[in-house]
Amino acid sequence: MQRVLRIAKKYNRLYYLRDELYPNSRTETVFAEAARDAANVEARLTDPRAPQIDFDVYPGQKNLIKRVGISTRGMLKTKALQVIESEYPQAVRLATEMEALHRAWTEETRKRKKRELFLQLSRSKAASQTAFANLRKDAHFIYRDFDCLKNDSQLSLPFCHSGISELAAKLASYILSGEDDHAPGQQELLSSIPPGLIAAAVTGLNHGFSCYETGVFVVKRFKGIDPENQGTYEDICKWLDRYRDKTPEQYNDMIATVTRDYAARFLRRPLGACPDRETHKFNLKL
Repeated sequence: MQRVLRIAKKYNRLYYLRDELYPNSRTETVFAEAARDAANVEARLTDPRAPQIDFDVYPGQKNLIKRVGISTRGMLKTKALQVIESEYPQAVRLATEMEALHRAWTEETRKRKKRELFLQLSRSKAASQTAFANLRKDAHFIYRDFDCLKNDSQLSLPFCHSGISELAAKLASYILSGEDDHAPGQQELLSSIPPGLIAAAVTGLNHGFSCYETGVFVVKRFKGIDPENQGTYEDICKWLDRYRDKTPEQYNDMIATVTRDYAARFLRRPLGACPDRETHKFNLKL
């Protein structure tokens, strides 16, 4: 039974990251029932005597599968921070320097030295906040060649930046196994990156950037009421819909580019809190 439940969780992760990261209660139930049905079929294909998930007999199974949504949103935060560290090292370096200066300033007792450290800290904090504010500004980090350290950096093709592709690869791996590793033969599950996965990746990165920008390094998890991240996610989904409808050729090129980047990263893998209360809305325009 544990094997069948693991399969059901895999399908439910797919539904959350492919279709709707913040579903209502009715959609959560639809996801759980669809995951149950898909898992029962897959299990019987390999073992005709495999046990079947039955919510009527074992109602706790439904809650177990539905909890995948909470863990998926929590996982998104963790993997987004990993990607920010690997794909945006210049900005992270500024934040790390600021944190070190702040620690030195709080520990210093000599007035003159403390004043000098305060001036250094002020400059360092401004540089770090500017870098991450540039990334968040109208979702500039979705562009391939955008330089977060330059206020006037040129923009290029949308949704092609390495951070998007790297996080998409991590999310795809999580869909398949719940881990960063994947089993051979499973990569055909995501032959093309779905737009919902891109929206989830953008949401995760934006959340991580906002925490660096404000100096909140202990990032809140994506669970419970989460209006800021939900607002970002909904904005990105709407933006993708408009982008697909108005410029379908560019949209398809974008999906193809992210898919190629994702595949290159995914196939190389070894086998085996924002303080703002107001909902943030991107100013996304074509």
